[in-house]
Amino acid sequence: EKKGVVRETGTVSELTIENLSTEEVFVQAGEIVKGGRQDRVLGTDMVLPPKAGKGPGASHCVEQGRWQKRGEEAADHFASSQSIAATKDIKIANYRGNQSEVWANVAKVQQKLNAKVGADVRSNQSASSLQLSLEHDRVRLSVEAYVKALSDVVKSSPDSVGYAFAINGEINSAEVYASPDLFLAEWPKLLRASAAEAVSEREAGVGHTPPTLDQVKSFLAAADAGAATQKTAGPAARVVSRETASRLVVETQAAGGGWLHRSYLRK
Repeated sequence: EKKGVVRETGTVSELTIENLSTEEVFVQAGEIVKGGRQDRVLGTDMVLPPKAGKGPGASHCVEQGRWQKRGEEAADHFASSQSIAATKDIKIANYRGNQSEVWANVAKVQQKLNAKVGADVRSNQSASSLQLSLEHDRVRLSVEAYVKALSDVVKSSPDSVGYAFAINGEINSAEVYASPDLFLAEWPKLLRASAAEAVSEREAGVGHTPPTLDQVKSFLAAADAGAATQKTAGPAARVVSRETASRLVVETQAAGGGWLHRSYLRK
């Protein structure tokens, strides 16, 4: 919608983000921006005030090796953000700020997708690009099967504010938002990311028992467990993370009070 622009800085761990619109813009951690000198994943949720000018945005590389223009793409800014990073392991590494873990988990999910879809999903344009792997025809077709089956689930519950999902019968993660509008705006990308992870992890021909409602409630409970770490997330928000031996919970709070987004990740 051209409401904002993400620009290259020449530094892997930081981009600039500018809101060009007259509205506040919410940017979610894990968004993959495609292009620049290499594809990146945004490191934290951010709330961008209207027309506030350029500001820094934490990022991690999800395309190891390239540091130049790719094809017809611009090298100084990013043309699109169509995906959120697939797999909880990439998300955890991204939240932790660990670039080497991000690279390792990108390579891991590429290997898993190769095995599951029966083709090398690495692109000839850039073999290490997570985004280009997610765009591979066989991955895209596998993901579409999940999207077709599940995209309309939210229509029966228009007041829903989040979702939890399981793969092979085990709860994987959950995303919860402060309002139905915010959740529904993120839902298409969230579903595709979850589906891509399901494709990479699925166990064909093996029966699984879905988790019960009580198990999901238990997973979401005790969100305050673990020591808290806090960091700013742009000019209008902060992020509070709590990590235990079994999970990571990340909460984005508006600077003026109240929370906007909670991400629950099983380790």
